[in-house]
Amino acid sequence: MMRSFILSIFIVSAPVFAGDWVILPVPDPVTTAAGETFFVDPDISTRGKWPTIHTLRNYAQATARGHASDSMVCEVDCSQQLIRAVGGAFYSGLMGKGAVEPWNRHTPWVRPAADTALEKVLQYACTQQKSQ
Repeated sequence: MMRSFILSIFIVSAPVFAGDWVILPVPDPVTTAAGETFFVDPDISTRGKWPTIHTLRNYAQATARGHASDSMVCEVDCSQQLIRAVGGAFYSGLMGKGAVEPWNRHTPWVRPAADTALEKVLQYACTQQKSQ
């Protein structure tokens, strides 16, 4: 319970603490058509069993719930080429600004499809991990 609470605070405040976001090119036609822009925080945590990376996505248009961006914390398993989200937050403004709606869930591990945002996040995190 305490770990979940601490993770929630960390996730919600992640865009504020993140250094310079790095834009992540995503050639996926669905992402391109939606006008979404993806970013990653270059400071990847390698503590724990799996590397952890923060992502940020700006939407081209606000959602029906009023979200203009989201930030997710993902764990990556480089040896198995898997990724999962372990929490996140939705924001009313771009770049993780504005009113916050936390998202406190773990998704199942998935092997991302080629050229999708998830694959690009996984590749970025694993490349960064190798260089550390």
